Amino acid sequence: MQKLTFTCPSQDGIHTLQGYYYPAKEPRFLLQLVHGMAEWTERYEPFIEELNQAHISVVAHDHLGHGNTAILSNELFGYFTSEKAEEVLVEDVLKIGQIGASLAEDLPFGIFAHSMGSFITRIALIRQNFYQFAIIMGTSGPRKEVELILPTAKKIAHLHPKYINPIMDTLSFGAYRLFIDDETFQSKNHWLSHNEKNVAEYDANPKLGFTFTNNGFFTLFKLLYFCNRKEVFASTKNIPIFLMSGIDDPVGNYGKGVLEVERRLTKAKKDYVVSKLYPDARHEILNEEIAPLVIKDIIHFIHEQGQK
Repeated sequence: MQKLTFTCPSQDGIHTLQGYYYPAKEPRFLLQLVHGMAEWTERYEPFIEELNQAHISVVAHDHLGHGNTAILSNELFGYFTSEKAEEVLVEDVLKIGQIGASLAEDLPFGIFAHSMGSFITRIALIRQNFYQFAIIMGTSGPRKEVELILPTAKKIAHLHPKYINPIMDTLSFGAYRLFIDDETFQSKNHWLSHNEKNVAEYDANPKLGFTFTNNGFFTLFKLLYFCNRKEVFASTKNIPIFLMSGIDDPVGNYGKGVLEVERRLTKAKKDYVVSKLYPDARHEILNEEIAPLVIKDIIHFIHEQGQK
């Protein structure tokens, strides 16, 4: 697998994004990958290698406050930027998308996004004209509690933006841990995966699972709130969208939230929206035993787009 790295300025005008390009031999498609909360692009390289073998090139970047972008900018993990961070994250995805569109030339160009990355991408899909299809993994439908917590999160983010907040972390993810009955796991992150090796590696890596700052949590909540507003569903570009999730994923409310996203997109008269819920899989379906099927489904969906 070949990997080329590049940098470009973030939309905030302060930080620098770490970008990646993984060209396939004899490429037939280009896919932009948008990673999730508290992880980074290079974690997806086994998946990217499978995509490359299927003639799918990949372009990606690490979000502000994540991975090599945070290291490059000498910034805290879990801190985004001071002003309108949710807007900056969306514009950064679109900036990498513009780079991808120029790399794609005449190839079909789509976007794949996981978890927090899916919230950003769902907003980006109301503003773009270059993505021809989208794969949305591990997303969430509307959550009433998010709207309730936003005023408090805004206040503390304004007062102490760079404070790493374990209490907010517990409020945000504690219920995920409680509702999964798995006594064999000793990790607070067992809700991510049935795969114990995956969770152990996640816990051991300082680039993964770090606790967000107040600024990070407020931004996360705003993204989740905004991507589920009626006007976003109505304004989403009419392209093929594949929603996928583990049926045991608490982020997607155990499938209910994902199906609600599908219902609202379909109600907004989007022509081709499909979903698939995978049994015996939690949040990180690319790291479960069912991963080969997930990857096969992703590649099949992408190849379908070349037949249209």
